[in-house]
Amino acid sequence: MLALTACCEALILLSPPAHHYGYYDSKRSAIYSFVNTFFEAAAGAGEQLYVVADNRTRRDLSEEYGLNDAIVGVLDDIWIRDFFVTQLSDTTLVRFGYRPMYLNQQEISWIDHSARRFVEQIWPRGEVSLLSGNGPYPCLKDACEMRADSLVLDGGGIVWEPTTLRAVVTERVLRDNPWLVGRLSLSADGLPPRPMGAADPYAGAPAITSADLEHAKSVLERLLAEALSPTNASGINVTVAIVPEEPSAPRLGHVDGICNWLAPSTLALSNFSDPSTFALFAARLAAAFGDDVNIVPFPYYPSSDVWKDGFESAEGVYVNFARTRYAIYVPTFGAPADSEALALVAEHADRPLAVVGVDARAVAIMGGSVRCLSTFLWGATAGGVALIALVLVSILYAHKESWEPRH
Repeated sequence: MLALTACCEALILLSPPAHHYGYYDSKRSAIYSFVNTFFEAAAGAGEQLYVVADNRTRRDLSEEYGLNDAIVGVLDDIWIRDFFVTQLSDTTLVRFGYRPMYLNQQEISWIDHSARRFVEQIWPRGEVSLLSGNGPYPCLKDACEMRADSLVLDGGGIVWEPTTLRAVVTERVLRDNPWLVGRLSLSADGLPPRPMGAADPYAGAPAITSADLEHAKSVLERLLAEALSPTNASGINVTVAIVPEEPSAPRLGHVDGICNWLAPSTLALSNFSDPSTFALFAARLAAAFGDDVNIVPFPYYPSSDVWKDGFESAEGVYVNFARTRYAIYVPTFGAPADSEALALVAEHADRPLAVVGVDARAVAIMGGSVRCLSTFLWGATAGGVALIALVLVSILYAHKESWEPRH
């Protein structure tokens, strides 16, 4: 059961696989080991980490590692960063539309339904907003009808800096949400986006124009400002940079293999082996943020390995670190560049933070590491009311069987 200690400031969440979901069975032991490693790293930094787990997984972790800080529940995937809530400020939590083109519709339905149910258990009074496309944004008639649902964006598709209100996303957000630029489609086939489980969902798609980028940037800035202050969005100064997708990793379209915030005005950017590629990304960032943001070239030695269904390995992608209230957790891979990444983080952190390496070798092959497998909540609402709600949920379900699987 959860303790009430450290419940008023911050919380790190992970979601190891539930037992009814066999997709990760071959990596279950490796994921458990990673969870335990991360838990020990967080404890050493003075932070609290909890897992969302069904009863069998909770028992596994307790018996194998003595890890008992678990919230009993079912989330139908391990990549909690992508489908759970995203925190924008001390008091603002949002969920984006979860409809990634690299999964099929059945998988999306399972994952999204489990996440929505769990979110409603913790925040039953509607404290979490669904970031919607409804608003005074010009678009074609059919595109206007499409946008009424929500902004489709994985949590791994945005790196958000809550102090300076800066965000970086990739061009994938335009292709997944063509209504942002008044289109029905930015796909090769000219059809609206639809989940297809493809390794390269937008292969052959037309290039995105500078005009499209500028328009989408302004709409995204307005959407985020409205989420932060629905009644005074014009007084909120949000800045969004839109960069190309990660080279040689066409499936996900995520940004957290490209760049990540080391500090409010310091951005780590993967040091791509091709200097012209690095220059292109740096130029896009500079165009959005000007001289206000310092760009730090960060170690980037990606593996060519792939896992099931063509998911590209995240081994050697050091920018997939997680920055929390008291620490920056950096993925390590047993490689010489580990020490370089840790040293850069220590050099550029804006305040005394623990710089903690987390061995991600066994899990990175699945397509992500430290940031992808975790999420972070903080502040008065998320760190107080929400954490107490987590305790209540844990107590409520601690002596019951997990929810019945749907597949």
